[in-house]
Amino acid sequence: MLGAIVGSHDYDWKEAEEQFKVARASESLPPEVHLSYSLNYLLPLGRFEEAIQECAKAMAHDPLNDMIHAIQVWIILCAGM
Repeated sequence: MLGAIVGSHDYDWKEAEEQFKVARASESLPPEVHLSYSLNYLLPLGRFEEAIQECAKAMAHDPLNDMIHAIQVWIILCAGM
């Protein structure tokens, strides 16, 4: 959550990157971490391909979650794909 707050509210992208690096250090991440990283860090920086990949990782954990599918569609729309 710290990475999302620092990126979304403070626009401190270096600190957000560090916070997400710490959050993503674990081998087993909940889907919410992948979604937050894609929406609150990768997407605002225009790193669409990486954001789509992170969404796919979340989807692999919870393939029936409609919210994950909706977020992936949003990222694809933002990318102009």
